[in-house]
Amino acid sequence: MRDRKKIFLLDDDHSNLVIAEETLKDFSHVTSFTEPYKLLKKIKTQSPDIIISDLMMPEMDGIELLKKTKCINPKIIFVVLTANSDRRLKTKAMREGADGYLFKPLNIKTFQSEINFIIKNVKKGSL
Repeated sequence: MRDRKKIFLLDDDHSNLVIAEETLKDFSHVTSFTEPYKLLKKIKTQSPDIIISDLMMPEMDGIELLKKTKCINPKIIFVVLTANSDRRLKTKAMREGADGYLFKPLNIKTFQSEINFIIKNVKKGSL
């Protein structure tokens, strides 16, 4: 990708943030968060191109964050990242406006290619 995207990463597990940051740093500007409310506050002053958020967090789940994000700026690409394989959660996230739904554990090459795919296809409106 030629233009570097601004990505906000959210996960309450620091090790997942480190892996995702390392994977995405070559083609994006990454800002990491461990608390959803700090991410929401930052969106109001510095809107990212993409948010990649964990689904299960203690303060606020990823679907609630998705809803709040889309109210602030519906153009932000939102990707849910989870270790939970419950199909109902994926369906709910997609209904609420998620542009992608990826599974942990992260495989570096797969994660990077999936994020690139989502970025390209959401921009074209084909997802």
